[in-house]
Amino acid sequence: MTATLIERRPIPLPETMPDPIVRAYRPGITVVIPTIAPRSENGYLERAVRSVNNQKEPGVPVYTILAFDSLREGAMATRNRGLYEVETEWTAFLDDDDEFKPNHLRSCLRWAQREKADMVYPWFEQPEQNWDGLGGFGIPFEIMAHELADRNWIPVTVLVKTKLMQDVGGFQYPWPGATDCEDWGAWRALVAAGAKISHLPSRTWIWHHHGKNTSGKGDRW
Repeated sequence: MTATLIERRPIPLPETMPDPIVRAYRPGITVVIPTIAPRSENGYLERAVRSVNNQKEPGVPVYTILAFDSLREGAMATRNRGLYEVETEWTAFLDDDDEFKPNHLRSCLRWAQREKADMVYPWFEQPEQNWDGLGGFGIPFEIMAHELADRNWIPVTVLVKTKLMQDVGGFQYPWPGATDCEDWGAWRALVAAGAKISHLPSRTWIWHHHGKNTSGKGDRW
């Protein structure tokens, strides 16, 4: 299987997102990869895209949107720009310096169908440091959902129903004055909207730590 690569350049974000969005969503998964210029230069972006192209057939069409942060707007605006262009039933997120293992999309989609979940988050391998610091591997979401009020232990590499993610406003800061943790804000909004979130207890992607990670940086580079 080969994913269709669609490049998306910066476009202005609307001041308010429509609620709800009226759109016909076609079957499939769109992988949104927010990216910055250095990732194209050091090969990380190419590795991420290759990992999408190398996915085992999930049973539905797979598309890829590259959301370029050419204006240094930051991760939240860049991810949302990609999200609001998605027209498939499911959206998967991948940071430009990470990669999917070959069974990632198929495993996540099958788990979502089995559990009738609106969002699935699997776990990761961290080869550079052998680190599992979030501490949530193998623990059902239902047990730990209350902890989202105090900390974020769900990585951004999830599979989520597109319409629901768009309708809650996409990625958003978890509290007034925050400048990061926009994924945490999104998960809390999904829970508030009644979404069913399920943890897939399998390590289906690779979270790379290389000394130039931009997590938590407002402009990302």
